[in-house]
Amino acid sequence: MFKFRHILTDIYQHLNMSYKQNHSWNSSSSNEIFYRGQLITNEDFDYLKQIRGSIISMNTFLSTTKSIQVALMYAGRYLNNKDMASVVFIIEKDPWLNTR
Repeated sequence: MFKFRHILTDIYQHLNMSYKQNHSWNSSSSNEIFYRGQLITNEDFDYLKQIRGSIISMNTFLSTTKSIQVALMYAGRYLNNKDMASVVFIIEKDPWLNTR
């Protein structure tokens, strides 16, 4: 990632500018819902159950979708793996929250 820091910074700046342009004409006051489906270890799943409802900080960009069906596909809900848990993160985004 260090080698790509300039490219990633540029992508971030373009995404931020695009967001600000979109946000200026979209005055919706309701939160947006996004989904992220993935397989995680049972150990991680048990930990997430303990902190359910808490804020989780992730130090990376995530791919998300607005479609629960797409998230379920990525969560591998039809895979039968006893060592892994199929999860869908529900991510609520406040349109008025200013992020860096």
